[in-house]
Amino acid sequence: IIIGHHGESMLGLLKPGFHSGTVPKLYGKLRKLERRRDWSPPGKAQRKHKLALHHVELAVHRFVERDLVAPLAGSKAWGGLPLHVGHVHLGGNSVSIELHGPSTDAPPAHLVFEEQSGWLVASIHHADWITQLDSSRRDVFQAALSGFYKHAAVDLVREQVEVTIEVQRRPYDVGDHGIVVWPGSAADPIAIFPLHREPAATQTNNNNNNNNNNNGQPNTLNNAQNNAHNNSDNQKPSQEMSQAQADAAAIARVAHDTQNTGQLPIKPGQSLDLFRHFPIFWNQWVQTWESDHRGEAIPTQLVQGPPLVRLPNDDSPSTNK
Repeated sequence: IIIGHHGESMLGLLKPGFHSGTVPKLYGKLRKLERRRDWSPPGKAQRKHKLALHHVELAVHRFVERDLVAPLAGSKAWGGLPLHVGHVHLGGNSVSIELHGPSTDAPPAHLVFEEQSGWLVASIHHADWITQLDSSRRDVFQAALSGFYKHAAVDLVREQVEVTIEVQRRPYDVGDHGIVVWPGSAADPIAIFPLHREPAATQTNNNNNNNNNNNGQPNTLNNAQNNAHNNSDNQKPSQEMSQAQADAAAIARVAHDTQNTGQLPIKPGQSLDLFRHFPIFWNQWVQTWESDHRGEAIPTQLVQGPPLVRLPNDDSPSTNK
């Protein structure tokens, strides 16, 4: 779905690139002007860039009102509860949107989109008023949120990731090699969960057709991991290396070992399938809201996997937020 005035998607607004990265480019120009403040006072150029950022905020505001608030406003199960979009805050690689619910006492929920290593990651912060909804309203909210995330082309949802993998309240990050769970103490190892653009079934079919290219291993991360592993052999952590270089070398080794052994610390019965792997078909979307208008129960959410909203009794592991 197009969000920006120049045809940008949500990821296109945030991901740096030749034809993308509207938000980081504008912030970069503003920082450049700030460095010149001593000999060139802010003027027309600065106002121009700030106005462009304001236009992006308005575009995101309209997107949320159109694709999330409007379906809920027309929902019979939602019951006409007040819901409106508040302030939109733009960061260098993130967008945070305030979503005010029916309770004036509860703080607004924050819908957060982050660009991390080319992946669009979504999450909800301060979801107190959402978790306090009754089950029917919470179900219809998650149904609307599923479609909203699909329109934003979300790759993975933090609430689902944290249920699927055993992060155990340890900080984690979404990097080039996959989801990296950092050690909680010196005794804990670095755990890495490779991410793939295609579902596991598609990868298997592709690997069977391309055994001569990558020895039957997934195409997505295999080459990058092998290159990083080869580089790390010649660049082992030492006193001369920075902490960042040491961490990168350790991640590369863990990624290579995980890829070779196939052993991933995933909860029993759970697979690391991403939100992007499960489509919502148009007839499914239409039938859901037709059922809602008839007063019938609708699915809890329209995509497979754990809930998109963490309930109060769920574990809340630490992240890089």
